[in-house]
Amino acid sequence: MAPNLNTTLLLFYVLIGYIVHVLAAQEKPTLFTPSKYYVQVGGVAKLPCMAASSQDTLTWFSKREDAYLKSRSRTVVDPVDRKLSLKIIDKIQLTDSGHYVCSDGKKNQTIELIVVNPSEPLHVTAKMVRQHEAIIKWNPPKRHANLVKTYRLFVTDTSTNRTKEFEDTKTKPNKAGEFLLQDLFPDKIYEISVAPTFMEGTNELPSMFYGPKSKIARLDTTKLDAAVPGVPMKVEAEPGFNSSILVKWLPPKPLHSGDTYNFKVFYEGFGKHKSKGQVLVESPNEEDMWEAVLTDLPIKMKYKIEVAALTKGPSPVMGPKSKTLDYRHDGFTPEISLNAVPLTPDTILVTLDTVGDAVVEVLRVLYSDASAIDWKRLDEFDEKQGYGVITGLKPNSSYFFMAKARVSTRPRQTVTHAVTPSFDLPLPSEVKVIAKSDTSAQVSWSTSDRSKLKGHIVIVQRLVDDNTIETIKQLAVLEDTEVLVKDLMTNEKYQVQVIPFSTQDRGACSEAVRFQLG
Repeated sequence: MAPNLNTTLLLFYVLIGYIVHVLAAQEKPTLFTPSKYYVQVGGVAKLPCMAASSQDTLTWFSKREDAYLKSRSRTVVDPVDRKLSLKIIDKIQLTDSGHYVCSDGKKNQTIELIVVNPSEPLHVTAKMVRQHEAIIKWNPPKRHANLVKTYRLFVTDTSTNRTKEFEDTKTKPNKAGEFLLQDLFPDKIYEISVAPTFMEGTNELPSMFYGPKSKIARLDTTKLDAAVPGVPMKVEAEPGFNSSILVKWLPPKPLHSGDTYNFKVFYEGFGKHKSKGQVLVESPNEEDMWEAVLTDLPIKMKYKIEVAALTKGPSPVMGPKSKTLDYRHDGFTPEISLNAVPLTPDTILVTLDTVGDAVVEVLRVLYSDASAIDWKRLDEFDEKQGYGVITGLKPNSSYFFMAKARVSTRPRQTVTHAVTPSFDLPLPSEVKVIAKSDTSAQVSWSTSDRSKLKGHIVIVQRLVDDNTIETIKQLAVLEDTEVLVKDLMTNEKYQVQVIPFSTQDRGACSEAVRFQLG
């Protein structure tokens, strides 16, 4: 199915405009031809060549120009733009393929004529995989499979003789194709054929034409292979630690109540170091979410990721793969995080954490009173432990803290802020933690005077290791002196602190109480 004459002429004059634009952008006009020109067998080739000046005389020649080719070809000078010469060849043959040279007598330019003689895709099959969905598969055509750009699927409802067309842009040249056909009606018979599409014209401004259609494959929507799972949905990826990629997805809806699946995650990286593999996932995580961790992957690369469901049992059946996810894996950019926590009205704890696999060098931690910026170095900061305690500050005052460092050879800077509490608010005492279940604990405390208080803030932190503390909850309690902390994890180590606050101020933190459930 070639473009009609009007479309061909339109594209042809657009090409002329493109050539003029290219030459106009050059400081000195010069002889110009496109590098390649594609045409199908039996068509007409119009090879363009633009002279540097309308006074130049252009000639065409080729090593393969025999008498038969000369009888089918002619040279035409455009009547509007005399600089444009066209080598027109009618009734294109395969033997016309090759290089054609345009010359102005001083300089030569070569254009390659590529003649396409397409054939139909082979071995087209259609199979129902679940209600309203079928997989269409085919092999590439015998001829010029390397030049195929896309495939066109023609699906005809035999009861109405109506045909719908679908485009497959996923299949690569020279590769077998696969297409998920959706929204099919039950109790129907469909006739399906596949045609390759090829480029025609120049690389700069191509048009497309269809090759011959394949033999028809018949699809009966009453025949459903109930064992084949559906397609996983909402596939996402994000960076994990140590150069890993975390892949998440939603499982397909089961055909029958109680159906469960395993999953395979396929990945392929493209860059200096190619990386390809697959990961089998047999159960969801603790939050009942499906995810896989792809480890030891080179960063600064693009990855293609797909997920497929498998039935469970001795002979698992794999369903169709999800839509390909294109993911750029840069890993975590090394960063630093600075935190400042008031301990007493004249004392603040400053901690430094890193994001990703970061190495901190040449570290300086500074602080300043927010009312009059004058940066001073925090000499008490312990770089090995990652924290420092600064004392002698003014109560109920605002302070800025800054960290400057070289993180994994990159300069980094971060700023945070904290306010020292007032001496007026009573310090919470007798902080206690009582386990209520494997995942919850009751925190209680005492206070000497509630008249000045609006309430208390309960801070729950997880002890990741000896040097790292992670805040996971901050609970505001207005009336009571106790609160139930939920969604904790068994065998994890925690600590809790209580801070009084009023409508205008915050008090000092209570002493930390450590606990562990289970």
